[in-house]
Amino acid sequence: VIEFQEGSSLGDLFDNGCGKDYPCFCNPELPGQVECPYCAFADPDGSANCAADDEQFAYETSSETNGKEVKQCTCRVTGIGTANVQTSIECDDDFEPPPIGSCMSRLSTGEIVITADQQSYGDLVVGPCGSPDDFPAFCNKAIPSEKEYPYCQFNSQSDGTVCAKNGQTVEFVDLMGDTQSCECKYTSVALGPQPACK
Repeated sequence: VIEFQEGSSLGDLFDNGCGKDYPCFCNPELPGQVECPYCAFADPDGSANCAADDEQFAYETSSETNGKEVKQCTCRVTGIGTANVQTSIECDDDFEPPPIGSCMSRLSTGEIVITADQQSYGDLVVGPCGSPDDFPAFCNKAIPSEKEYPYCQFNSQSDGTVCAKNGQTVEFVDLMGDTQSCECKYTSVALGPQPACK
């Protein structure tokens, strides 16, 4: 058993994804007793980056309207050593760097659009069920494609692909000409869609 004094560095024993220059510390006031007082954010290429309190850094953005721009940012950390550690990032023009675990989409214009994990891609991704307004895809960093499509899909004789959300029941004529009434069950990407038809 290794014991640490309050406020002492945990060194290489705790990997917070920020690298050796940003060690975590012993803080008995926190539930996990580990304090990592840094601002964490994703670089434009999706890699993780960190900054310490009052540390300044430059963040390059690109958009079709303004082209490439460099935002100057500063990390702020308050409550270090207490039970209420909070971080924030102050940047030019109220810009906010994306959180670690975001999905990056590069448009044909070269612009990179950032979608936070578990959030909808909106109009960026159109799936087999049609309009993203009704059936959006979601950013999911836990799967290789990073695109989760949480719906049941059925092949219809006349309507092509018929889709249903979790708990929704749809009726359609299948490819064999039989009328089907199917309820969709989708609770996780691991289990996938589990339709029940009758």
